[in-house]
Amino acid sequence: MRPVLVIKKFNNHLALVIPNSHQLKDNLFYVQITYKNQTYSALISHIHTIDVKRFRNKIAKLDSVDFANVINGILRILPKN
Repeated sequence: MRPVLVIKKFNNHLALVIPNSHQLKDNLFYVQITYKNQTYSALISHIHTIDVKRFRNKIAKLDSVDFANVINGILRILPKN
């Protein structure tokens, strides 16, 4: 099992997620987040959709500042037209 951050639930079957890691890196493709007094990296370059049947349990809910940082990180790596 791997912890993920749910970005958007599309319907009862599909969700957009970002995997999390204990390995902290400081670059464009990792955004640091904190929950339960521990710091993790959200691997925004690994964003993908999964079937919600793969979810086991809810670990925590991010605060709005960390969630906004993740969304801004996603927008930074997307191509600009």
